[in-house]
Amino acid sequence: MAEEFIKEKSNKLGIELKFDGEQPGAVDYFQMAMKESENLKNSLKNLENKNDDDDKDNDDDIDKNALVQQLFEKAISTFETEWKESQEKEDIKHQKYLLVQYTDCLKEFSLWTKYIGSIEDAENICEEWLKKNDSEGYIWIILANLHLVKMNINCENENDAEQLDDDEEDEEEEEEEEEEEEEEGEGDENNKGKGKAGEQKHKKFIDNKLPEKDKEVLDNIKNSLEKGFSLLGNEKEPDKKLISELNAIVANTYYNYSLCQRQSSSKRQCVFCIKECLEYTIGYSKKAIELSPSDYEKDDWIKALPGFAYYYLADLYSEKYKDLEKAMDYVMEAIDIVMSAEALAKKENKLIERAKYLEMIGQSYLLLSTMTDSDDDTLGAYENAIDAMKASIKLNPSNQSLLNLMVEIGALILNEDGTYILPEGHDHDHEHEFEEIEEDEDAPDDDGTEENKEEEDEEDEDTKGKRKTEHEEKPAKFIKTNDGKKCCGGGCCQNK
Repeated sequence: MAEEFIKEKSNKLGIELKFDGEQPGAVDYFQMAMKESENLKNSLKNLENKNDDDDKDNDDDIDKNALVQQLFEKAISTFETEWKESQEKEDIKHQKYLLVQYTDCLKEFSLWTKYIGSIEDAENICEEWLKKNDSEGYIWIILANLHLVKMNINCENENDAEQLDDDEEDEEEEEEEEEEEEEEGEGDENNKGKGKAGEQKHKKFIDNKLPEKDKEVLDNIKNSLEKGFSLLGNEKEPDKKLISELNAIVANTYYNYSLCQRQSSSKRQCVFCIKECLEYTIGYSKKAIELSPSDYEKDDWIKALPGFAYYYLADLYSEKYKDLEKAMDYVMEAIDIVMSAEALAKKENKLIERAKYLEMIGQSYLLLSTMTDSDDDTLGAYENAIDAMKASIKLNPSNQSLLNLMVEIGALILNEDGTYILPEGHDHDHEHEFEEIEEDEDAPDDDGTEENKEEEDEEDEDTKGKRKTEHEEKPAKFIKTNDGKKCCGGGCCQNK
């Protein structure tokens, strides 16, 4: 039970929470736990970006982690008390409110600790409620989402365990190679390490069947969601805003599980499951916006989410199914959607989000460059990929995984002193479509300076098809051919 786990952890923490005046309620504790956990996540990200071993910072984070643990513990114990009291009073309305908050708290605690005991308690609470209130569509959806979150936690735990085993094997292999090839020099050994990293990134998709138990759970999730949304939609006055929010929640959970499945080992990876979860992600996220568009006017992530899913579907269809036509359609959709989200994030001045979207745009163009039929198309897509990645790095210079990728594809060179430089001859080859990130936000949109006109005149004929910088709120989308079809940006369509 989760209670035993909490008590065991509490005894080790040695922290006691004290409040002056009126004691907080369960929901108050839960909100404090969420706020502190978010602060700690941001602190850990900053520590990673600093890339140093500051003992003081580490000690502070240990204290913050203990605080988060204690707040969750206090929230859950208080929820238990309030839940029993509400059942004794038979206040159905308040019970339902508590149930939603209580199960959400248990779910978040499981996500924090990667311990599924808490989320299993949440599942039990929902199942008991539905035995008496089978027509509660809201609770059916909450229960389905809890099942899916638990599958994701189990998947992540299995991936982490396998990664530890893989790391130990890699260390042993590296030690053996160092002994056998000591005379080959440090440079060769560095290249070997990079090769291994590349192999992990470009792992092939493997067809495995899900264990029958997991397949049954996913089928139950699908059925519960269909039942829940049907019940909510058939109410006399359906709450479109609530239904929209639930669609968005489910879309995110399916997306997270699809990514975890992608990272699974060849023994556990299920291609069909990845494909299905990505398709559900697209469907539920689009439905969320369709039902309540005004609620997502400033929500760049829910608008970007189907684009991210389209990218991974494109990768799947290109790599596994060898269906390049469908893969190209998907990747173009990904670019279109994520560009719109990036434009929205720019308006809201969300730098980290913009960096994430620009990285995805770059990844999408890079994937597109592997599907094209001509050198012009390949070059155009590749250049657009580099442009977007450089723009992302300018916004978030500490994105190590993206820096590594850019080194791997030859867009950057890693010096011995740890600094990154552009390859010789690429410093000014192409003015980047996304270079507006460096410009003054108050600068006029219409750029007609003589300097820029001269640069355009001097542009190489072979790269005229490449998308030009557009100083607008929304970045340049695709080049259009005369018949209105989308083009990859390579220039071939204009020359036909």
